[in-house]
Amino acid sequence: MDDIERRVKRIEEGEAWDETDEVVEVEVKRPLDKVIPVRLSSEKWEELRREARELGIGPTTLARMWILEKLRQVIVPEAIEPGVSAWTRCLDMYSFPVDLADFRMADQFVGYFRHRLVPGTRAQTRAFEDYFRQSAPNHIEPWYEVVFWKLYGRANLRDVTTERIIEYLGRRDPRELWEACMAYIEAPARDTFKRFHALFGLRGPAIAVVATFPAFVDPERFPMIDRRTSNWVYDHYDTFSTRNVRCRQHLVRPRRRFGNGGPNVLTLPDFDGFVVGWINWCRCMAAELTRLTSNKWRARDVEMAVFQATDRKQPVILSPLSERGSLALAHAM
Repeated sequence: MDDIERRVKRIEEGEAWDETDEVVEVEVKRPLDKVIPVRLSSEKWEELRREARELGIGPTTLARMWILEKLRQVIVPEAIEPGVSAWTRCLDMYSFPVDLADFRMADQFVGYFRHRLVPGTRAQTRAFEDYFRQSAPNHIEPWYEVVFWKLYGRANLRDVTTERIIEYLGRRDPRELWEACMAYIEAPARDTFKRFHALFGLRGPAIAVVATFPAFVDPERFPMIDRRTSNWVYDHYDTFSTRNVRCRQHLVRPRRRFGNGGPNVLTLPDFDGFVVGWINWCRCMAAELTRLTSNKWRARDVEMAVFQATDRKQPVILSPLSERGSLALAHAM
């Protein structure tokens, strides 16, 4: 019997593998054999290229990532709650590093602009919130610090805007600011917010900076607002307004997505729609996440999680808390 016949006989008799034979695991990736032609204007193509360049990847790779991300948002298992762990992880990962000493007029405020919130964890940020609540009723300087903190990521604006507010407020009694802020918190409406907003002498109707103070004073009930979270709502509105059963009625889609031309800041006309809806939605989500986890969530925490989920380097997909999934997880706990 020649060598080939002996090998065939071994296979037929089930002895194809000797104890000394080495088993090698080979991972075979499913081929990407479908190509989708997508037509874009030159302007949109350049925007896609810029985003991809910032992330260090090609534009077609980024487009594919976005398509898959959208599919993961839509196609989620119905029998489990996939979103709670992602929400918790984003809150734990929250980071907004700020060094108040970078303010170019910091030396003129002895004892202030000394907080260094690096890497800007949730714990560090909450400590800064606590500091503001304790100091703001009797000292004007913490108000300046929060303005600079809020604008820290916008290097071209943070110094000049903070200086402008300092000049306008001058020697204003901080109790006037505190009382106006509390008046809005106790009766949150456009009129009370406008009266509070007017005290800062800002040019134009931009509201994000002033809306930061209620979130610092009462983070249980008030989230911050900014372009980043507004764009997240704009992009995910369809998913969360239909699948997030308990809180979907609160969410209001912003009038526009920032970065696509037009005004580049949230303004007073956004208040009655997006801002009020965002506040109520964050409160509702905080109640749901508190019920479904072992942690006490604040409206501000929900906003923190959304803010972190939009991080360009480590984006996270946040899923709705569906009724069925919420009940399933509640029973499991």
